[in-house]
Amino acid sequence: MDTSAILAVLTTILGGANIGQFFFFRKKSREMEAGTKKSEEEAEKAGFNNYRDQLDYFFGVNNKLIETNMKLREENFNLNQKMREYEYKFETYDRKIQGMQRTMEDNIKKFNSLSSEMETIKQRALYAESNICLNMGCKERIPALGTFKHISNENKQ
Repeated sequence: MDTSAILAVLTTILGGANIGQFFFFRKKSREMEAGTKKSEEEAEKAGFNNYRDQLDYFFGVNNKLIETNMKLREENFNLNQKMREYEYKFETYDRKIQGMQRTMEDNIKKFNSLSSEMETIKQRALYAESNICLNMGCKERIPALGTFKHISNENKQ
């Protein structure tokens, strides 16, 4: 046999082995790719499920926050309403107090006026007691009976 024939036979054997290896490894690589795809799909599903679980959790938290926010807004509205009512009551009481203060000041002025008038009346009474004779038939009566005039602020001028 010729060396070229031997080489051709060897090349054919080695080529056939290479072709066999090619198909064998191709089949294995397809199986590996399929397994990888399955594991990737499972990972994606797990990741998707994880994301979905996280989204569900966040939506639940968000709903709770919205409910809490609504409750707080309602409570804030009620407190603002009460605040307005208290401000109105405070203003009403403030006006009443100011009115009472004015009334008391007016009463104090009247009292002082009456007090000074009473003092004047007391002084006139003391003057009358000391200077007027109470005996009706007294000739020494000063002033004479029926001649005493009431002295007021108008007649003093």
